[in-house]
Amino acid sequence: MFDYINPAILPLGFFFFFCSLIGVIGNAIMVFCTIRTKRFRSPCHLLICATCVADLLHVCGQFPFCVHLFGNLTSSQAQCFYILSIPIVGFTTGGPLILSMGIDRLIAVKFPTKYRYYQEEPRNYVIAQLSFPLLYSIVFLVYGFLVRDTDVKKSILVTVGFVLLGWVTTTTANTLSYSITDDLFTIQLIQMYAGITVNFAAASNVFVFYAINSEYRSVIKSMFGIRIKGGMIFEPSSTQTVTKVVPRSVSQPNVVFEKTPAAARRMTVV
Repeated sequence: MFDYINPAILPLGFFFFFCSLIGVIGNAIMVFCTIRTKRFRSPCHLLICATCVADLLHVCGQFPFCVHLFGNLTSSQAQCFYILSIPIVGFTTGGPLILSMGIDRLIAVKFPTKYRYYQEEPRNYVIAQLSFPLLYSIVFLVYGFLVRDTDVKKSILVTVGFVLLGWVTTTTANTLSYSITDDLFTIQLIQMYAGITVNFAAASNVFVFYAINSEYRSVIKSMFGIRIKGGMIFEPSSTQTVTKVVPRSVSQPNVVFEKTPAAARRMTVV
């Protein structure tokens, strides 16, 4: 059925397709959680959301690869660059966004007073945190545009190798591949298999946050109509209404509302 595809590449086609499909759905769920949940509007949660958007764009870059692979199509490197320009923005901003999240947590721990002040103007703070990732991405886009090649003999595999550049494992494998062999096809094959870890990481955000973060787990369950045992999700509003979960009984409702400033202060999330 796929006799025209090299057996060494065929497993990659299936992996990248299903991994990317899961990654798009999972990261879209994370973004939707941030949009519909008011308490996820803090700078930290917005940076997590931005990282999920970047990973979503990143994994979308594998769909053109699958179309070219299973359709037995080829494109010039320049055409590949234009097709993958948006995914390139995703993978180049992903790493710097993780750095921004680390800086955000460092400020919150080391300078809690200043961090609370920054939260008074979260828009300016988030814009400042996003400036480096966006600048980093622009540099890569400009570089890719300048070195684009119209040679049709170069297939989309070349650009896929560029898209898969990322974290330590992939970067190391990409670098060593040029020392292992001089054969261009073998180099591309090594780089493509090395990209498995990067794409797996980009597609796993929703599973990681669901497993380790009770807030995201509660919101995701409510999105899919899964009843949360014992009560409801706390959802602060502009009136600082606090929802307090209590044990279920016949004579007492599940939720009691308190509108006291002291209770609101106790529930403040940093």
